[in-house]
Amino acid sequence: MRLLGIDYGTVTTGFAIGENSAILPLGFLRTKDQHTLKEHIKKIIEAERIDKIILGVPKHNNPVQQQKIENFTEVLKKEVNISVELIDESNTSKESFREEFTKHSNIKKIRKIIHAKSAEKILERYFLENKKS
Repeated sequence: MRLLGIDYGTVTTGFAIGENSAILPLGFLRTKDQHTLKEHIKKIIEAERIDKIILGVPKHNNPVQQQKIENFTEVLKKEVNISVELIDESNTSKESFREEFTKHSNIKKIRKIIHAKSAEKILERYFLENKKS
């Protein structure tokens, strides 16, 4: 099963693809509006033959962002014909930033890749949680 991990943000959204616990960062999109974002996601689904979307939501950390993501999830579910599942993404951006900062301290470079790295972490968590079941 091919999964699309999404680190949704009001400014930047990151993407990663996962299959059988293998994960590949896909990049990011400046999130100008939800319509553009939905169309971009649809293109990824078609091009990459995605079976399920795993969307990160910061449970308990940021209720405002959590609500925005849940609202976007409902909109997305109406637009795509595949399953959309939410998973706790709390601290994925911080973890990704720390890991990337140890590799190179160029903040501008890190900011360009942090959202895709966070999408990778979202898929890692999904795979870990689903191995237990």
